[in-house]
Amino acid sequence: MASFKHARPYASIRTDALSEEKRAAIQEGLRDLEDGLGVPLAEVEAWVESWDTSGELPMPQPRAIKGLGRGR
Repeated sequence: MASFKHARPYASIRTDALSEEKRAAIQEGLRDLEDGLGVPLAEVEAWVESWDTSGELPMPQPRAIKGLGRGR
């Protein structure tokens, strides 16, 4: 069984090699998850599949997802 050093395994992301912009985006995403915000995988997949097509979709935006975050 794996053991984690941190309560949140992603909290140990190495940031020394990341730009300040990328670091800020990662931290924002982690806060969104903790606040119960996310994007369903099916929406992300549809968005990615639309790339380089005439019907390219806009990037899906995070929204409240039941069962996600601190208030689960």
